This record gives sequence, structure tokens and C-alpha cells, in this order.
Amino acid sequence: TKRFDVCYDEIDFYECGVPSECLRLFKQHRVGDESWVSGLEVPKKGRGNKRNGKVESTASEPFEVQFSDGEVESWTYIEITTAWFAAQKRKKKVKKFPGQRRKKKNQNIVQPKKEKKVEEDKKIAVSADDQGQNQHDDSNNHDQLMSQDDDASFDFDDDDDEDETNIEFKEMNQPVANSLWRALNSSEPHAGAGILSHITTFHKKVPNNNFCQNLSDLMTHGPKSEGIAFMDPNRVEVAYNYFQTLSSNASIMDAVSENMTPTSWHDFEVALNQASSQEVYRVKGDSSRMDFSALRRIGESLQVAACSAEFILAQFQHQLKEHVEQQNEKSEGGSYKSKAVIKLVLQNNIRDVLKKIARIYAQSWIQHGHFIISDAALFDLVQDTPETNSAIQVCAQEANRCLKALGKVTSYIAWLYCAEEGVKQGSDSCAFLIRDVIMLELDTFDPSPYLPPAKGRKKQSQITLYLKSLKIRFALGLQDDFASPLRNTIAKMLEVSKQVGILSV
Repeated sequence: TKRFDVCYDEIDFYECGVPSECLRLFKQHRVGDESWVSGLEVPKKGRGNKRNGKVESTASEPFEVQFSDGEVESWTYIEITTAWFAAQKRKKKVKKFPGQRRKKKNQNIVQPKKEKKVEEDKKIAVSADDQGQNQHDDSNNHDQLMSQDDDASFDFDDDDDEDETNIEFKEMNQPVANSLWRALNSSEPHAGAGILSHITTFHKKVPNNNFCQNLSDLMTHGPKSEGIAFMDPNRVEVAYNYFQTLSSNASIMDAVSENMTPTSWHDFEVALNQASSQEVYRVKGDSSRMDFSALRRIGESLQVAACSAEFILAQFQHQLKEHVEQQNEKSEGGSYKSKAVIKLVLQNNIRDVLKKIARIYAQSWIQHGHFIISDAALFDLVQDTPETNSAIQVCAQEANRCLKALGKVTSYIAWLYCAEEGVKQGSDSCAFLIRDVIMLELDTFDPSPYLPPAKGRKKQSQITLYLKSLKIRFALGLQDDFASPLRNTIAKMLEVSKQVGILSV
């Protein structure tokens, strides 16, 4: 990570070692346009010279610098910015960015060599003109200077790329956690999420137990007002994005995963059942068409359902990763039972759990699969306008995201079923159970509303083809590597093994 020095023009403050991720570029000069340095005051070169000069001409490099005694010198852009930053650093209060690591007391510190003022040449021009920060990238010479060893300029460890599993994360204290949770769970959640991501990334602070439980409740039931849940897809999406920041680091997930797991089977079921339980809002008086507002509501509902399903999936992926990667033909031992998400699932009979999750997965495909399998705008399902076509694309994107997560959750539950029953992964007993659930749901499903108008044999052929497409998609959804035996067995039972074999390559 590159670090820069920032000099604030309007306050008596000079900050060293600011990571590039913390700098927001509002305005950038074109390469070769150094007009911003016009009027800067710089000290004369050499020791003992206390005269200041003013940059007068910036028509072309080198630039003219006029000193108080009337002398005019030609300076390069790098010389001007280096001298100006050095002068500002001497005049202002100097502080180091709080994200820098301190050196250990017993660590040998290599002192920078005092020659050619290397530490000054490596400063980059960052100012706060026009209430914004202007960053100037000079020619290749300047880039070469910035790529030199940073230890010659700044007093910090240049090991930002070290393995993050060795970094110690600390919990937020309760007052801070409460304030940040209120900021996240508000009408403007992006403000709270930005602060949370910053303190997690740079200050190594992670949510405490209470914050984790609140976040789990938000991802499971959605935001609430006086105990009543309401739809706010933006808030749920922003909160999930922060959760992704946490889940991207194994050390953080080790600390918070147990506390973020839903506390009851009911919560677990609600989180996964949101897609299959969504109502289809139709235009008043018309049972075969949907308007834009109805499609927008469906898209928002699917967005929330996708976030909830991916939240649950992340719990399985983290807590069962080391177990499913063993690739044993027969799962042995019961160390996985100590995991929070497994304890929650095993509160019920594992056979009933697998049937319930498979039914949710099948019902979700039946209710929303037409957004992915069919081009609904061609099938006279909606009013053909640019707004509705755009809404259909949103529905298709969120439906695909949700169904993909539900398929992976089904794979993990099937793995757990085989482990508990002591049978080989992807065994026929597990596949038969899932197949029976799928066929039962398909037997009561009529896809006619999602197909072009037809009669007789043509209509029956369309229905058969659509149902076959659903079977293929259902099997392909079991896409994790450890689930490939189960996917192949189910595809064979559904008589779509040839198509699944081609599409899964």
C-alpha cells in the first residue's frame, strides 16, 4: 500500500504516512499541467540561506523562481514540490497516520542515510485547494521516485502486505458499538458502513457480541420500527456489504461468526424462506400481467432474500470449510458438531431439515425461475415498456443471486445429512430424498402463465421443455466441489444427466 504526506493549507497540520485508500481524489491535474504550483513560496537551496522565493512562471519546465533579492533561478517541478513540502513540515504540527504500526522496542531500526535528501524527494503534491484534494502525477521520473524504498522517508514498517491472520483484532467497546450500530441501522446506512469498514480495516476493531446479534437480526428479519419489520433493501444490502468486509478475513470470522449465527431454528428458516414466500403482485383485474410497480417490489424482495441467503451461506462456508475439504468418502468424527450453525440445524431431525431446505430451494425456482429461464418480456407476462423491461432485468439478477446461494446451502445440508447418517457423500438415500421433494413440487406446478400462448400438443411440449429446464437448473445449483457426487446422482434421477454433464464442465 502506498502512503503519502498530506499538507492541509487551511489548518496548522501536516500528516505523514496516509494510505492511498484513505485519500479521495476530487480533482486531478493532467500530466504536464503544473500550473497549481504558481505562487508557491519555497526556500532557497543550500544551508544558511533563509530567503524565500516565489514561483512566477509555470509556462514550461523548468520554472522561474523569483527571490527577494531579485535573483531568478530555474527549478524543476520535483524541486519545487519537495522544497515546499519540507518547508510546510517544519512550520506545522506533524502527526503520523493512526493506522501505522509502531516498531517493537527490541527491533533493530535501520536509520535512513543522510544523503541527497531522499526523504524530501519522495513527497507527492497533495493539497486542499478549492476545498478538495488535488493529486498530481508527474512524469515517469516522479513515479520512479515514489516506487523507492519507503523506509528512507517514513518511520513505519513497510510490511502492510503481511499475512493478516497474524494481526490481532480487538472488539469495539460498548458505547462505540452502540453509536456505530445506530448509524448503520438508519435511513442513511452508508455513513455508518463507511466508518465501520474503516475502523475494521485500519484500526483492527471488530464488532462486539451485541453488535453481531443486532446485525444477524437485521439480515434475518430486516429492519424494524417499534418491533414491526419493514422492507428496506438498501439498508439490508449496505449492512450485508459490511458483513462481506468481515467475512473476507478468516481471523475476523473466527471471532464473530459464532455470535452472528441466528439464535433459533425459526430465524434460520425465515432467512432462507424469504424468496419462496414472496407474493406476486399483479395488476388489478388482470391475472396474466404485472405492472412496473409490482415488478419493482418483487426485485426489492428478491434483493433482501439474496442478502439473507448469502448471509446464512457464509456461516456454513466458514464453519464447515475444513470439514468438507477433507473429501472423505465417508465423513468421520463429529468435530463439526461444535459449530454454532450445526448446533442450530441439529436441533431438528436432519432428515426433516434436508427436506425442508430442498422444498424451499425448489419452491424458489418454481416461483422466480422464469426470470432466468425465460425472457418474460416476450411471453406476454408484463406490459412491454422500457421501465418494465428494466425491472425484469433487476428481478433476474437478484433471483439468480438468491437461487445460487440457496443451492449451495442445500449442498451443505446434504453433506451434513450424509455425515450424520454415516453414508457416503452423494449417496442414493440422500439423492432420493431430494428428488422426491422436487418431483412433488413440480407435479403441482403449472408453468403456462410464463409461456407463449399455445394450444394442444404445442402447449404440452412447451410445458415439458420448461419443466426439464427447471430440473437442469436445480441440479446445476448444487455447484460446490464437494457436492459434485450429489449433483450427478440427482441429475441422473431427474433424467437430465447428459445436459448437466455438458453445462457443469
